[in-house]
Amino acid sequence: MAKEFGWATVPRNVVHDKASYMVCPASQRLNVKFANALKHGGLKSWAGGLSDPADWMTGLFGDVYVHETLISHIRRLLDREYPCQRVHETVPQL
Repeated sequence: MAKEFGWATVPRNVVHDKASYMVCPASQRLNVKFANALKHGGLKSWAGGLSDPADWMTGLFGDVYVHETLISHIRRLLDREYPCQRVHETVPQL
């Protein structure tokens, strides 16, 4: 499709999360050093430029992927202890 529609074959947009070295926590805008490094490399952030808000972004990009979300939830649940509780189901209902 890239050839058919004349799309670039080299990626130019960087998809990233809100790590503090990419997005400034106080301003919720791109980190200036990160934005300049992207510009120097001929790349762009998917969040936009320095003046575009990034508060809509997820804090942990792994939560965007279904498998990563599942793994993160399992890890979180394994860190806790839960008492076994019966939910009043019969075996056929289960």
